[in-house]
Amino acid sequence: MFYSQKDPRWANFPLGTSKDTIGQSGCKITSLGNMLGITPDEVDDIMVDQNAYVGFCLSEDRSTAKALGLNYLGRTIDEPNGVCIAETDAFVNFGVKQHFFLFDKGMIVDPLDNNPDWRQNTYHIVSYRLFSLKQPKMNTNLIEDNINLLKDLWPLQTDENKNAVHYMADKMRDLQKTMGLSITK
Repeated sequence: MFYSQKDPRWANFPLGTSKDTIGQSGCKITSLGNMLGITPDEVDDIMVDQNAYVGFCLSEDRSTAKALGLNYLGRTIDEPNGVCIAETDAFVNFGVKQHFFLFDKGMIVDPLDNNPDWRQNTYHIVSYRLFSLKQPKMNTNLIEDNINLLKDLWPLQTDENKNAVHYMADKMRDLQKTMGLSITK
């Protein structure tokens, strides 16, 4: 499910601390919300709480990423691999300098649509904004404790618990590869 900036549940809410509304100027925060699976008003609340807006309602990509717990990987004019936020100048003749939407492999989710969903892009794209989800930090102490537990259990194997011990060993080997930790019998 994707969200429209024109949805009456939030379209008339102020964008940041400005007189503009989410319905008028909230394409970027709506697109970020669509990327994260949260509503535009939730994105706006986070941005206001984190003082992430520049001026009254402009979003700068680095501070926006930080406020929303994202990595900002930069801006490019080359079509990237994967989902990003794209910018168009398609409405400049109507006094709107830029418009943002989700983009992936020639498909877009436009927050101006009443019922946004993936559709073929027809906009001229001037840039792509690259954001990614931050990877959660793993608790290496907990992992090391489990490795030590496995080392203690290995010599105590019985016919009844052998499968469980071997399953745990396989999982610990996976963690070893992921985390670069050592595990021995």
